Amino acid sequence: MAFRTIAFLTLAPLILLLPNATSWGEELNSERSSNSIDFTRDIAPLLARNCTACHNAKKPEGGLNLESHSSLMAGGDSGAAVVPNNSGDSGLLSRVVDSDDPMPPADNAVGVKPLKPAEVELLKRWVQAGALAPSSSIATAVNWQPIPAHLSPIYAVDNSRDGQYLAIGRGNTAQIIDLNETRNADSAAHPSIESLIDPTLQLADGTPLVASHFDLVQSLAFSPDSQLLATGGYRTVKFWRRQTVAQQLLAGVSPGDDHSSFAPTGKRLASVVNDIGLELVDLTTGQAHRFLQAHPAKITALAWLSDQHLLSADAAGALLLTDAVSNTTTPLKFSDNPLELRQLAVLGERVFALDTSGRVFQLSCESGESLAKISTTAVMSVTAEPIAVAEVVTALTVTSLPEPCLVVALDNQAVRRLSLDASSDNPDQLGEVQLDAPVRRIVVSSDGLLLLTIAEGGQAKLWKLASGELLATLDQDYRGSIQFHARQRDAARQAGLIELLATQLTELQKASAAEVEAHKKVLELRDQASTALATKDSELAAAQAVTSETEQALAAAQQRVTELTAEVETKRKAAQEADAKRKAAQMELAQREQALATAADGVSRAAQRIVDLENKTTTEREALTKLQSEVETLEASAHAPPATGGTFSADGGLVVIAGPDQTVRAYQTANGLPLANLTSTGTAAWGLMASEESELQAVTADGRVVTWDLRLPWTLERSIGTPEESPFSDRITALDFSPDGRLLAVGSGPPSRFGEVQLIDVQSATVAKSLGEVHSDTVLCLRFSPDGRQLASGGADKLCRLWQVGDGQALRAFEGHTHHVLGLAWQDNGQRLATAGADQLVKVWKVESGEQQRTISGFSQEVSALEFIGDTPRLISVSADGAVKLINTDDGKTIRDFAGANDALYTVAVSADGKRLTAGGQAGKVWTWNVEDGKRLESANTK
Repeated sequence: MAFRTIAFLTLAPLILLLPNATSWGEELNSERSSNSIDFTRDIAPLLARNCTACHNAKKPEGGLNLESHSSLMAGGDSGAAVVPNNSGDSGLLSRVVDSDDPMPPADNAVGVKPLKPAEVELLKRWVQAGALAPSSSIATAVNWQPIPAHLSPIYAVDNSRDGQYLAIGRGNTAQIIDLNETRNADSAAHPSIESLIDPTLQLADGTPLVASHFDLVQSLAFSPDSQLLATGGYRTVKFWRRQTVAQQLLAGVSPGDDHSSFAPTGKRLASVVNDIGLELVDLTTGQAHRFLQAHPAKITALAWLSDQHLLSADAAGALLLTDAVSNTTTPLKFSDNPLELRQLAVLGERVFALDTSGRVFQLSCESGESLAKISTTAVMSVTAEPIAVAEVVTALTVTSLPEPCLVVALDNQAVRRLSLDASSDNPDQLGEVQLDAPVRRIVVSSDGLLLLTIAEGGQAKLWKLASGELLATLDQDYRGSIQFHARQRDAARQAGLIELLATQLTELQKASAAEVEAHKKVLELRDQASTALATKDSELAAAQAVTSETEQALAAAQQRVTELTAEVETKRKAAQEADAKRKAAQMELAQREQALATAADGVSRAAQRIVDLENKTTTEREALTKLQSEVETLEASAHAPPATGGTFSADGGLVVIAGPDQTVRAYQTANGLPLANLTSTGTAAWGLMASEESELQAVTADGRVVTWDLRLPWTLERSIGTPEESPFSDRITALDFSPDGRLLAVGSGPPSRFGEVQLIDVQSATVAKSLGEVHSDTVLCLRFSPDGRQLASGGADKLCRLWQVGDGQALRAFEGHTHHVLGLAWQDNGQRLATAGADQLVKVWKVESGEQQRTISGFSQEVSALEFIGDTPRLISVSADGAVKLINTDDGKTIRDFAGANDALYTVAVSADGKRLTAGGQAGKVWTWNVEDGKRLESANTK
């Protein structure tokens, strides 16, 4: 390879892959017999380490290619490199041991070292034994070894577009850092760092390798929808998906509805069957028991009194206690007039009920026995003690924290907390939340601090229960919001492009007017030249006539020969001068004619440029119209449908809302922002229940019991390529998703040989298009343009190249760096591109023309990565000396330095909102700062 220092370790042999025979640090076994030496196992790795960087198919110095046995035996410009059975006449061996002109040269730019004596001896014995072709029986797989614990550089970081996650490649493991403050508690339930482990990885001896890749993670990228993470290692790309799709526990149960209810531990499910029947399902065994005519009238309310006992009420005022263990039922009746109940709530052994007229009661056995401990199947009498609430109650719930209380929603659009320690005739009021709409359902978090209300129209809101402060309206759909805001940015960018085209049109119109004026002036000069030529023609004709007359006079008067001869000569010279002037006038006229044609062509081309720009503007306006239409469509989908139910996670960090569609929506309680769309893969979900183990359960409208892990773990979805067989030639050094998420650009290439770019179809995980060997050295960085139409690639060949994504055609090259192009970044308007180089420079380019707009210097070491802050001209750079800078690319000046990093930095990422930047490097540490004030933030640096 051409060059590599600290900042370029992505190309150095850090993956610790070993040929099956020996390790790189071992002396070769000199006792091995010559007949046992195999080219693939023993000789090819030796040549690969020391020779093929300069002697390969792409760059066969001296005409010699040492990549394969056949190409080695073919020799080079100087003849045979190897003569079987004759090591003395083999040019390869002669050069290897030549002290005056050795191979590899002592001052080679690739950094390889001369062969060790044992390696020379092995090569000599292989030649002497006949330089045999490789044996098909010799395994070619590499022998992977564990990477030392101290070797954990960070070559790649990326922020998810939704702002929730930071991904880092630390050593050979990709890690996800949860940036949600409410989900970062120091507990097993919500770890702040999740390591992505490929369970299929194992070493040669069968020992599991707890890592993402065999070798170092060279690159990674989040998909635009923040649901997929791509990671790159040695010849392998892996996709890791955020788990938001429900896992099915059971199927074939009764369809869920508004009355479906899970027991307190979540191990049993109760559902209503055909309005009057009950089904109890043991979720641990899958066994179900049905009571098809449990009630005489439509069931109106269900509540689990314990994991064993279920209380149900119907429209006729009948109550039923069902024992899920013995599968028996106990009829209950009111000691006074029957009550038609529509809601039940349980706190310990106390049962509260809301009837259809809006009154609240506490239910108890007339005998004093707890409803949950009734031991007989005989009809029992129940008393309903009224709880004094002056207003009509529309919904109720209970909570034990911070103190036992009853929470009721009132028809005057308020929610009131009532103490359960006081008399039910006159309960103490602990507080009241004033709402802005009638409420039909309320839920309180387990710590009693938060209140979820669902209004009659299905609008869900989050409140602080004690103070009544409105925290958020939970009306955003996670996926719809992301798509909506992305399209808004696209439309804004497109509008900016049209403004730019309008400016260019004005400039072209001015240029066209100048061309017309220039054409007019050239036409005047041409006409003047034509007039001058006519004058010269007349003067020549006159001169020729005088000459003719004089010649006649000469013929008639020879006696005057001497005088007339002199006169003739004089006239002849005059005629010649006139002829020369005429020819000069002809030439000037021809030049003027040519200039006129050129001017006319300039006028025509200027006019055509205007037409072309107008056509382009029309096309771009049509694209803008389409985007604006999509924005309008997506604006509706950015809003969640009416809520039908909801609950809080056990730790109160999340609130989840169910609706009439197949999606359960999770929101952060800290700010009310949507966290994820949880799909039930089919139909609506009911009876939401969150457990202490961060699981969320529901029963669907088509009769399935499903569950989600609210930690939303990331798991391996698929892999493309293996170290042994892959569409990629070498380490995956660059990854980037297209803005629509359909394509993944993959950059790779063996050092000093070539750099390749391939476009992967994300849905099928296949190569959709290969751009081929587009660089003469490894591709080190890749970025799609913000509109996805173009792809920029930078490589170790000192070039940045621009490609048309649609047809893969090369558009232009940005030339100017004198060393590796290590990083690149697009300004969000798509008009400017910045590149970072190992030449300690940052260059800013105009994308459309390829013009170098500015060179920014002042870096003491290699500039390894760049990120623009949105559509602003501000640029973040990181360097191999640990420097982090905020630069104004309009004038090249440094706005701010970010202090704290004390080691080489290789990568940087800026959050989607432009407020936070994160960098990583050789030390395996993560550094994070606020962009605006440069304040360093705490980072997750656990290895």
